[in-house]
Amino acid sequence: MMLASLLVLSLALADKAPKAPKARFCLGGHAAAFGDWRICCPGSCGGCAETDACRTAKPGALACCPISGVLATRRPCRRRKDDACVARASDRRFFAASAAAPRASTDAPRSRDDDAAAEAPRTNAEPVHVALAGDRAHYVGLSGAVASLFAAAADPARLRAHVVVPARGSDEVAALRAALACAAGPGRGAQVSVVPFDADRYLANVTLSAPRGPSYGNLRSPLNFARFYLADLLPDADRVVYLDADAVAVRDVADLYDGAFSGSASSVVAAAPRDQRVCYDRNASRPGVFYCDDAAAKAALAALGFPDPEADLEAFNAGVLALHLGRWRSLGLTARFEDLMRAHAATPLWRLGSNPPLILIAARGRFEALDPRWNCDGLGWKRPGDLEPTCLGSGAFVWHWSGPRKPWARRGLYRQLWWPHAVDARCLAALPFVPLPEA
Repeated sequence: MMLASLLVLSLALADKAPKAPKARFCLGGHAAAFGDWRICCPGSCGGCAETDACRTAKPGALACCPISGVLATRRPCRRRKDDACVARASDRRFFAASAAAPRASTDAPRSRDDDAAAEAPRTNAEPVHVALAGDRAHYVGLSGAVASLFAAAADPARLRAHVVVPARGSDEVAALRAALACAAGPGRGAQVSVVPFDADRYLANVTLSAPRGPSYGNLRSPLNFARFYLADLLPDADRVVYLDADAVAVRDVADLYDGAFSGSASSVVAAAPRDQRVCYDRNASRPGVFYCDDAAAKAALAALGFPDPEADLEAFNAGVLALHLGRWRSLGLTARFEDLMRAHAATPLWRLGSNPPLILIAARGRFEALDPRWNCDGLGWKRPGDLEPTCLGSGAFVWHWSGPRKPWARRGLYRQLWWPHAVDARCLAALPFVPLPEA
């Protein structure tokens, strides 16, 4: 099955090869297409196809991986004999006008060239609040995530990055603030605050429940549940974009912030929907979430006024989303979350950790669907052929390493997509109590 998937992906790339004469682009190499980009792998590769080996190759050793290697570098082709480089399909130096009609620029991944051509910063525009959360195991990831936010922003001065971390003392907070300010970059008007999360206080009436084991990652961390308290942690914010610590932004999150909740007066959660089962089935490859066939679980949810899981619930991954904090406060949804967690402690209602209660809270008209490219998840466990087709076809807006194999870890996957956002080893070295990851 795996070989078949890789063959399909390779054939799809080959079928979309540029129609322009060979001598005008990728002379002596192997060409492939990816949305509006044309990719040139070196002739020594023997081909230009994404394989399982690309997931674990070291940065700098990915010249034969068109998606996670060559395209991730955004190295532009300057001459027809260049390789390990990319070009736009609309570049007349290489392609005739009829070779490939360029799609709208909003369908292409943002590059640093796009950022440079963006309009001047609108410093008087509404601030864009972005929250991230992680514990010590994710400090390195937080650094990369913060760096990516400001690098992708058309107007970095609009961003207000709020980084929620364990309440471990003023010295650690000060060190984190300095390291994250370094990652955000000088001269960008970066505003980064570190928000201590006192789990003993906020989760005093909550019993955390999540599976353990290497295949589940860090689901039981209290910081995974900090998103339910953002209405309290950020009292001056009416809306917020939330990113997990294992995500990097490729596109300006201001686009997400400005567009969410504009068409609904009742939605509270905006996230990328997922086409996956809601009810648990141990025999399925992706077994689902809620124990729909458990009468006690269904009765517990009904007693709290939540819908039957077999109803039309929207499945989504909560690692990238927008929250309307004003509506969250008015509806008292933090208290509703705590009710759910107490019921779950008494009678198991779902598997996994903090995602299922958010799915329930977003039910009955409180959910708004985002473009799936805002959360290209599963990079911590998926094979190349299993990545979301929308992410591969048009380019990710946010890469998200959901799963146990984080990109900064020794056995991490797709590390080459994350490392460009680490920016500067000096920023990583300033992180408290965190060893530098291996390149």
